Amino acid sequence: MTVRGVRTLMVVGAVVAAALSVAGAAITLGQPPLPGRGETDAFTVILSALLYVASFGAGTATVAAALRAAWLTPARAADRTAAWSRLTRPAVAWTVLSLLTAVVNAAAAQGFPISYVLADPFTFLSSVQTAQAWLVTAVGAFVIAVLARRPRRWATMVLVTVLGVALSLPAVVTGTVSVGADHDLATDLSVLLTPAWTLAAAASWAALSVTGDESSAAAARLRSRRIMVVTVTIALVLRIGVAWYELAGTAPWQTPYGMTLLALGLVWIVLVLLALRSSGTAAAAAAVATWVALGIQAALVNLVPPRFLLPQSSAVNYLGYELPGPPDVLTPFLVGRPNLLLATTAIVMIAVYLVGVVRLRRRGDRWSIARTGPWVAGWLLVLWTAISQAWVYSSITFSWHMGIHMALGMVAPPLLVLGGPATLALRALPAVRAASLPVLRQAVAAVIGSRFLAVVMNPVLVWVVFVAGFYVLYFTPLFGGAMRYHWAHQLMTYHFLVIGYLFYSTGIGVDRPPRDVPPVARLGLIFAAMPFHSFFSIAVLSGAGIGEQFFATLDVPWIADLAQDQQLGGQIGWAMGEIPMLVVVVALLAQWFRQDTVTANRADRAAARDGDAELEAYNELLAELARRDQGGPR
Repeated sequence: MTVRGVRTLMVVGAVVAAALSVAGAAITLGQPPLPGRGETDAFTVILSALLYVASFGAGTATVAAALRAAWLTPARAADRTAAWSRLTRPAVAWTVLSLLTAVVNAAAAQGFPISYVLADPFTFLSSVQTAQAWLVTAVGAFVIAVLARRPRRWATMVLVTVLGVALSLPAVVTGTVSVGADHDLATDLSVLLTPAWTLAAAASWAALSVTGDESSAAAARLRSRRIMVVTVTIALVLRIGVAWYELAGTAPWQTPYGMTLLALGLVWIVLVLLALRSSGTAAAAAAVATWVALGIQAALVNLVPPRFLLPQSSAVNYLGYELPGPPDVLTPFLVGRPNLLLATTAIVMIAVYLVGVVRLRRRGDRWSIARTGPWVAGWLLVLWTAISQAWVYSSITFSWHMGIHMALGMVAPPLLVLGGPATLALRALPAVRAASLPVLRQAVAAVIGSRFLAVVMNPVLVWVVFVAGFYVLYFTPLFGGAMRYHWAHQLMTYHFLVIGYLFYSTGIGVDRPPRDVPPVARLGLIFAAMPFHSFFSIAVLSGAGIGEQFFATLDVPWIADLAQDQQLGGQIGWAMGEIPMLVVVVALLAQWFRQDTVTANRADRAAARDGDAELEAYNELLAELARRDQGGPR
């Protein structure tokens, strides 16, 4: 398809999407307003719907440009730079539109005219979650626009693609799925659903303007279709779960919101069918269908889901479920309400790792059970924390929270780093063929060798974040604020896991780090962290008021004294923090001894081969120096 044809197609799709969003706004204006939103005006609601479509479209175009440059252009193609330069305009548009959406959303979300926000923007923007989420998206889009100004390494293109997909999450996880009963499950499903849909929409647009010779273009279109089929199917299945939450027991055809959901599902099914076809007409129809889906999504933003009309308690408002009864000794060993996102992560990580091990063995290569075992054990520990009743109680009491924190941040990471996942990936993934599209192994190798990872895994920086994170999180209002929102609680959970992994990677990691750290320095970093962790536990034991406002709001009936529960949490943190560090020290010393043994054996083998020529040369040098000192002949 020509450039002019692509532009015409995109304009037609955008007009259709805008019309659908306005139709959704009109339906919203025709319904009784929610309590406290009596000042809603038509201009603000319609402007909000149009800005949602424009922002979604600019974000999709940005991810499509990054996807095309990083994954749909041949690995050695000269036009990769040209493909990358197309990223600037949509990224700038995404930045501006996200800022405008934040301002308008601050009014529309609370049922006020836009003039109220313009009169006092700081108050409104600081009090509306979704408005703040759009500000985060604007900052991320601006970073992408800056990176797109000049040619970058391919690793940067890969990381920008990931960033673009991740920026689709803030506005979603702070939206309608974050309110009401079971919002914890709905938010987790949305975190999995949204990146899948973003990739599907971006792939459909990127396929229209691939570059290169005919064979490369055909391969790029085939890859984009495969991405669409997989991601739209995943999104469709997960959207059913989110729809079940939003409809709250009502039939889809009973409310405008449900009918709109049915329309969105139908469009996604059409997208899957179009992605299975290889014709240019199917690709054009898929791009228009993507715009239709974006318009329907913008309409859903303004429509009121049936879930919003149900009463809820303060516990349900914060947690998504009612308070359970008091725990007992069997609580950590019983299955409870799951953390879907964490459990899915653990299952996928185990499955992908085992697939790599099986691939190596089928090829005739060996992979030590001493690496597979710790990796599987570490993720099984994460999985159990995600599905056991311990997770439920960690959201309502400080002591149980500290137990989960220590399990995810101190116990599981040392096991995971011993698995050597990056080494396994580089050995198991197939290498790129000459003049073909980039493959996953290239991405892993490029990111491992990137400057970004070298900065992120700087031992000093990792040590500072690992140690200071305890104090910044728990001795500031940050902890209480994070516990109030499920998305923030999940972000805190993954912070524990990731920073723990990075910290122990600098100490006992099997994978080769971006910069080598001597064993003495590794040991020093671990020993230096131990007293700070002890001081933290003492501060928790002796202090008071960590997250007090949040826990007091929950008013758990079987917790008589919040200070006593905090002291118990400090004891748990001290016990579960010191033991893993001591085990890591032992493991590091064992690695150090093994490394010295390997080096000595290598030197002995070399001496046996050449008659210890290195030692003879060294002795000759000493003899020469002695003759010089005595004034003898050289």
